[in-house]
Amino acid sequence: IVLLLAISGLIDVVNRIIPKPVIRGLQLAIGIKLLFAGIAMISNAGYQFAPDSVFTAIMLFVLVLISFRYGKIPGALLLFLVGIILVYVGNPVAFRDLGIGWQTPFIHFPSPGNFLNGFWRGTIPQIPLTILNSVIAVCALSTDLFPEKPLVPKKVAISVGLMNLIACPLGGMPMCHGAGGLAAQYRFGARTGGSVVLLGLAKIIFAVTFGGSLLAIISLYPASVLGVMLLFAGWQMIAVCVDMKTKLNIIPMALTAVACLTVGTAVGFIVGFVFNLILYKMIGLEKRKRENNTRN
Repeated sequence: IVLLLAISGLIDVVNRIIPKPVIRGLQLAIGIKLLFAGIAMISNAGYQFAPDSVFTAIMLFVLVLISFRYGKIPGALLLFLVGIILVYVGNPVAFRDLGIGWQTPFIHFPSPGNFLNGFWRGTIPQIPLTILNSVIAVCALSTDLFPEKPLVPKKVAISVGLMNLIACPLGGMPMCHGAGGLAAQYRFGARTGGSVVLLGLAKIIFAVTFGGSLLAIISLYPASVLGVMLLFAGWQMIAVCVDMKTKLNIIPMALTAVACLTVGTAVGFIVGFVFNLILYKMIGLEKRKRENNTRN
């Protein structure tokens, strides 16, 4: 569906008609969700002195701030390595099962019944979130972070459609280009396309080399480390919303964010879009009244 929207050009139409305060509301909601998710992961790690704990998260938080101060230190890579070390300290047995082994992928297509069930229960409810967060919001964020070369909605939508059509029959999970992911990568130092290429190559090499034996280590990865990453990603998303400085922009943005957080992304978008439209209609009427009064 996303691919069809891109090929038909409708995705560009959708991108043009969505007001900026509504997009900012979506980004604000995403940022707040990331912040709360990070806080929850850290608090669930526990308050005991252990490799995975709140105290670990506090120390790593400070460490990342120091890495930002001295820009040559890659904060994300530092966190990743610390996380691996903590897994080994807490569960050294997990590394004994790590072995080299190729797992041959195979094509799998769902049965008609499973396909229809997934379409109605998974695809249809997911479409608004995918379009708004994975295409519209991520393109808007790219304009903020990389104004000299922003992403084009049509190209992003084509990318989302193609990678799912290729990966899902091979057993891959549905994927997208989330605005939160872009915010996290930027916050931790990624500034060029080469960083994403290197990340992808590293993942492919690890997956092809170690196969399913990596799952044990991934499942034991410290929640405190992941929580710190989410905190910084959420803050980056919220930071781009500071350009909404007037009431005409802040109110629709806030309403969109609140509705997204309390009800859902699709409802939040509708609430923000309708309120923004009504607000500007009212402003237009007020202006016309003033003009008429001036003439009279």
